[in-house]
Amino acid sequence: MRKCAMLNKDYTKEWKQDGIIFFARIDPCSWMYKDYGLQISIANTKDKGWIKRNLDKPFEKCIVEDFEKLCTYVHLIKCKKCEKMAFDPKYSSTNRKGLCENCFLGQLERDYKEIVKKGQRETRKRDEKLKKDGYTHRITAWIHPKEGGDDRCVDIYFSRKPTKTMIYKELKNKGSRILNDYSIFTL
Repeated sequence: MRKCAMLNKDYTKEWKQDGIIFFARIDPCSWMYKDYGLQISIANTKDKGWIKRNLDKPFEKCIVEDFEKLCTYVHLIKCKKCEKMAFDPKYSSTNRKGLCENCFLGQLERDYKEIVKKGQRETRKRDEKLKKDGYTHRITAWIHPKEGGDDRCVDIYFSRKPTKTMIYKELKNKGSRILNDYSIFTL
């Protein structure tokens, strides 16, 4: 019986399919997390669109042929918007929903700008209300938790210009380990 080569974390592959060059690599989560399985990313080197696939086998037990098999899952379709080539979501684990990378990133950018505008409108509205209630300043700060976890953004209002001591106290009370990640705004 032929012994297959064990897979190492630096294994990559480049190949041409349907006139397009692809590049595959192993994602770090494959070896970072026990029993995670093999996950690879495949890019169309022209558009840089990534897809990922999992294999229900611990990375430590994977062989080169397992990686090679995952590379066969690449199927392309025409982009829903521009008709360039895109990864087919029926065969690829991707959030691109049948869009090429350029169209996907363009939509992501438009969505992001709309979310930012909505947040700015809400903040302006809140600032106006609180100004009528006697507040004069707002700090927008990032809370970096002492015990780990995700950072979060908060707005804190003051009825006079806050001193560093006042700001540090508020940030400490909110559990931040970093006390200088903020901006002051006059209402």
